[in-house]
Amino acid sequence: VASLNNLPHQFVTYGSALKLEHIDTNTQLFSQDIAYGSGSQQQAVTTVQDSSSVGSFWSVRAPFRRPVQVDNGMQQQRKVQGTNVRHGDIVRLQHVESGKWLHSSHLHQAPLSKNQEICSIGGNSGTGDNWIVELDEGVSEWNKDHRVRFRHENTGVYLASHENLFGRPIQGQQEVCGFSQTKRLRPGVYWKATQGVYFQ
Repeated sequence: VASLNNLPHQFVTYGSALKLEHIDTNTQLFSQDIAYGSGSQQQAVTTVQDSSSVGSFWSVRAPFRRPVQVDNGMQQQRKVQGTNVRHGDIVRLQHVESGKWLHSSHLHQAPLSKNQEICSIGGNSGTGDNWIVELDEGVSEWNKDHRVRFRHENTGVYLASHENLFGRPIQGQQEVCGFSQTKRLRPGVYWKATQGVYFQ
């Protein structure tokens, strides 16, 4: 295990626990034990300026897949911890502090922008927690020097943020939402890995 801060070209691997910085606003993807007052009423996901918060750590996990039949019974498909995350991989992002999954559904709108809602959801994981890793052209493996996009597998929206701020009880935090796909990617969908730990 090593710190991402000390290795500028370090690849992000399955099992990494890291912070994700929203490139356009220089804020950190964040969650805490406060629920939305509308929509899904699940735990809110926002971005914050405070880079020291433990609520900004997310663990990169293998995707949810329905169990496949093997000789000795049903088994969940898994990625080996320490394997590099590649362009096109499907991952889940687990909030380290709460253990909840970064989730989205077409059923709920984000409270400020009315784009698709992003939340943290507990309990059994499902396909609504799966995100496709997209890297820039010519980049095959995710490392902390490269920007990254996350496209929701079920609905196709991109994990995004913008400068709209919430009032109480999460005053000053930015909304995180899902931006729909267009022919040209909209601003606000790019992130990068910053401080954290990874597994070799």
